[in-house]
Amino acid sequence: MPKEHSKENGLDKCYHDGTLLALMYAMGVGNNLMIPYASAVIMEIFKEGNEYQVELLFRNDTTRGAYPMTIPNCGSPCTVGNMAKQYQSMLLSSYADQQKAAPNGQVYQSELHSN
Repeated sequence: MPKEHSKENGLDKCYHDGTLLALMYAMGVGNNLMIPYASAVIMEIFKEGNEYQVELLFRNDTTRGAYPMTIPNCGSPCTVGNMAKQYQSMLLSSYADQQKAAPNGQVYQSELHSN
């Protein structure tokens, strides 16, 4: 269940099932089950003392509160610094990095056209 913390809180929610599955498996918190329609992953970021901490929750039912999920190798509480280290290899900091990560060195470009 989400906790009450200082006013320096952040909250991010993700709802679409395909997006949820991709996020959960990328983070290593998937459980090899399909998620129910209208599920949500909630990421709370809050300040505790001098550190920012992350809490990851999964909600799949409107009759119960959200279930806490453990971020692998992040510790409890999971600090933002530990989380960043855990997923460092997945972070892309520029468009050039994004292009390098494309399969087979394929460059993706999109152009907007109006009719």
